[in-house]
Amino acid sequence: MNKKSILLVCLILTAALTVFGGGQNQTAGGAAGGIETVTAFSVFTPPPGISDIDTYGDHLAWQILQRRLNVNIEFQTVPAHDWQAQLGLVMASGDLPDFFLRINPMLAELYGRQGALMPLNDLINTRMPNLRQTMNEHRAVTGAMTSADGMIFFVPRLLIDLRLRHYCGLMIREDWVRDLGMQIPSTTDDFHNVLRAMRNAGTTNQAPFVGDFRFLIWAYGVAPGG
Repeated sequence: MNKKSILLVCLILTAALTVFGGGQNQTAGGAAGGIETVTAFSVFTPPPGISDIDTYGDHLAWQILQRRLNVNIEFQTVPAHDWQAQLGLVMASGDLPDFFLRINPMLAELYGRQGALMPLNDLINTRMPNLRQTMNEHRAVTGAMTSADGMIFFVPRLLIDLRLRHYCGLMIREDWVRDLGMQIPSTTDDFHNVLRAMRNAGTTNQAPFVGDFRFLIWAYGVAPGG
């Protein structure tokens, strides 16, 4: 990975993850003219019942991110059930992507010590002030991220705030809620009532809920796995 690619990866991480603070112009990816291309090794399982989303590149959020950074991300996508075997093959090939969207922390340390992954210490200290602050305030986070030799080879998904402990979170169409004369739900009962009202409104081409209901278990103090 050359220095320009490293900067671009840093910009992508800065813009994509809310735990990072921006320390760089978002248009820097196109500073040399033209669109820069970086590669990402990702694990992706298409949402059930949706036929036109096959990679992260099909997601609107990633498309907006690429336009803002003037960068093209080529996603090397593998299925979730086979990701670790595919990761091993990629590492063995020596033809590595610019960044990984998922990696086991133990494997990150293993490959990092072998020189396949670059340490992120300097990038975290100079370009990720919010993550650096979180690490300072929560020493357990720093300990979990840091290998025995003091190097950091991955950026974690932090779930310090209990409200963030569902992977995808819950999104709702605020305009639909307001059109019904209701408030954004803040309890499970509110949520139930809003969904019923959306269903009963009888509007064409609108579904009250699409997705996975498993996030509701957090409301009852239950974590995945029991």
